[in-house]
Amino acid sequence: MKEYKVIDLEFFCTYFILTCLSSSLVFLTNPDFCTLKGVLTLVSLAVFFSAIVTSVLKFFKFNRSVHQVVKCICFYVLLFITIVEIFLYLNFEILIDETIFNIIDGTNVEESRDFLLTYFSLKTTGAILVVIAIFFFIYYFIPRIIFRWPLKLVNICILLLLMFSIGKIGYSVYSSISFGFGGHLSAYSTFSRVARSYYIYYSISKETDCLIDNLQNFNGAELRKDRCDKMVVIIGESYSKYHSQLYGYAKETSPLLSARAKNGDLIVFTDVITPINDTERSFRAIFSLGEYYNDIYYNYTLFPYEFKQAGFYTVNIDNLDLASKTSRVKDSEKLSRLMFDYRNEKTHQFDENILPWLCVDDDAHSKQLFVIKLRGQHYNYDSQFPSSFTKYYVSDYSDINLPENKKQIIADYDNATIYNDFVVDSIINSFEDDNAVVLYFSDHGEEVYDARDYMGHGGTTPYLKYQVEIPFMIWMSHKYKLMNPDIVKNIEENKDLPYSIDDVSHTICDISGVWCPQYVPSKSVGNDMFKPKLERIILESYIYEELINN
Repeated sequence: MKEYKVIDLEFFCTYFILTCLSSSLVFLTNPDFCTLKGVLTLVSLAVFFSAIVTSVLKFFKFNRSVHQVVKCICFYVLLFITIVEIFLYLNFEILIDETIFNIIDGTNVEESRDFLLTYFSLKTTGAILVVIAIFFFIYYFIPRIIFRWPLKLVNICILLLLMFSIGKIGYSVYSSISFGFGGHLSAYSTFSRVARSYYIYYSISKETDCLIDNLQNFNGAELRKDRCDKMVVIIGESYSKYHSQLYGYAKETSPLLSARAKNGDLIVFTDVITPINDTERSFRAIFSLGEYYNDIYYNYTLFPYEFKQAGFYTVNIDNLDLASKTSRVKDSEKLSRLMFDYRNEKTHQFDENILPWLCVDDDAHSKQLFVIKLRGQHYNYDSQFPSSFTKYYVSDYSDINLPENKKQIIADYDNATIYNDFVVDSIINSFEDDNAVVLYFSDHGEEVYDARDYMGHGGTTPYLKYQVEIPFMIWMSHKYKLMNPDIVKNIEENKDLPYSIDDVSHTICDISGVWCPQYVPSKSVGNDMFKPKLERIILESYIYEELINN
């Protein structure tokens, strides 16, 4: 009599082992999870998802070819996700999260190419090949081993595993709901990591839709004080203050801005952070008048929209990304139309080529807001500056114990910083004769082999200061200073106090004279009511001050 199989036992066991292997990457990024409880949670989720996949396969038994195709799809999906997570871990020490979906949503072909060229190394390629080899070995040999076991024994073992799995997952969910702790359940499985990350990304997309709907209901913005004619907000890219001459870096990477600072023409802030270390979420913090972690994002207005309502001609120049149908706040076509009167429709390889776009008819538009996003020090660093700005070479880093190729990357970054200095100084020069203010700060910082063998940004590391501490500076024209001595005095007095760019929208409104119902004077460094935050939240749950002091 033929023994009965409830499910494809060989495939279940194979997929269970592969899922455990893939999911265990969480122990690399979070060593604290590697406990008996953590291992049991991982095994439970692996059993659960393997049972679901194997059960679904039963519906395709009617056709052997279709059944085999579906099995292969299940195998290759898991393999692909594992390869992606291996790549992310080796380069950024993170696994799949909602940021990855945000990046995919807003990344163009050129950025994708640059990204892969930057981070696909021999080490990464070798690791991926090893993972592929292990997966195929398990896929082809485990069924042959399982086939030799007594079928009843295998069925009993699987049944016990399923019972344990359901009990363990149920208890974790109950603990999470009832007591607020569930052992970070979703982190312990490859599939739940992807599902949770996509859910968060989808929720953020819906938040953007709500924001678009709500934004049109925010009224009351007005120009209460005629302080400046031109407000210029320059947002850099991946600028590490630890590679800036302005902040004590040994190499001359910002000679022009340093000269302005020395002459008292530029006010440089010393203690400014971003609450998050990726571009899109930094822009959400920069644009919104709400606090990034303490307020419901879509219930707060965005400063460019308020400027437009107050009568400013609003210009957005983004030399990195064009507006598209994305849900990203930075690049959303719908949001751009609400916030800006003009947005560029092409980009340039080098930032200096955006300078002609700064010319606006002053007679037609007496009040102007410019929000400028530079390419800055975006990877690949060597493609962000003309060869004429090459000042540093590998030989200039002989004191650093790194391979030649990594010294070249540091040199490229420093040269890109020199070029960025030239671009920002050139933008300031464009407004010298106007009643104008120019703010410059970066969306986030960057690690460039400063404290470990790593370059880039993202994830949670012991070296977050390189990623969240950012340069921040304010230039005010002679005309503006004469008209607003109180603002100048306040900015000078506050330049060494703690600040976070999720409050910068209040500063921008204040020093421009734009008032709206959600403006808070105590969040503006240009106001005599300014109150610095003693505890600044970064990456959702960390207190910056505690992290740095420890």
